[in-house]
Amino acid sequence: MLMLLLLLVPASDYQQQEKEWREGREARLKAEDGWLNLVALYFLKEGSNTFGTGKDMDLALPDHSTVPFTGTFFLENGVVRYELNRAQRGVINGEDKPEGTLRPATVDHPADVLAHNNLRFFVIERGDKLALRVRDLRAKAVRDFKPLKFYRARPDYEVEAEFVPFAVPETITISTIIGTEYDAEVPGVLRFTWDEQPIELWPVVEEDQLFIIFKDKTSGSTTYPAGRFLYASKPDANNKVILNFNRAYSPPCAFTDFATCPLPPAKNWLPVAIEAGEKFIAEGHQ
Repeated sequence: MLMLLLLLVPASDYQQQEKEWREGREARLKAEDGWLNLVALYFLKEGSNTFGTGKDMDLALPDHSTVPFTGTFFLENGVVRYELNRAQRGVINGEDKPEGTLRPATVDHPADVLAHNNLRFFVIERGDKLALRVRDLRAKAVRDFKPLKFYRARPDYEVEAEFVPFAVPETITISTIIGTEYDAEVPGVLRFTWDEQPIELWPVVEEDQLFIIFKDKTSGSTTYPAGRFLYASKPDANNKVILNFNRAYSPPCAFTDFATCPLPPAKNWLPVAIEAGEKFIAEGHQ
């Protein structure tokens, strides 16, 4: 039924739909809150953490982005506060604040963002650790960004999978690119056929979608070595899920050293080549 519906869509319309998605993908990477402008990731230690362009700073910032000693972040019992040095300006929510606190994102509020010159500082949680991420709105990576490469979009790479729910959700341990681990809940498995082989994927739930981290036979050759990401809608009333592999894409760590990407669990290492979606050309990141 899915293939019949897709065949009814004119080829030019289908290619246009995928082209628009790909343009949106590039725009999100280059956006102010995208991945390309990250310039630092620093795990805070308890107590004081100095920052600036000086080489003796705990958090060394890019040259010319600020002064040698910009200020200090303090981590005290899980709370992050900052004090800017002398006449350095800091803005949170449009208000000048040379000192204050930075809260990480929760279900109730987004992360606080400290704006200083072209830099943006915010706190993230990774397990039991707190880290600072730093953006530079004039980052070289944004200026030098080259268009992404993709396989040609094909309707037959949009497959219908059967969702088989677990009686009780399973817990799976997911490793990250920085060597940490976390547990994620898997509501069931996705089953489909690819190149006449039965395939099974373990998705996790992220907000109102299924999030799939997978690796296949193209990983390390034409696609990102560590694997790719794919989102899908939750199962319909018949427990069917559409997997559009034309929209499989490289994780953030393909573009920045300051991401903490999850890696595909062994259950999602596929024995087939998914020659669809985003390609990867190594230019400094593996």
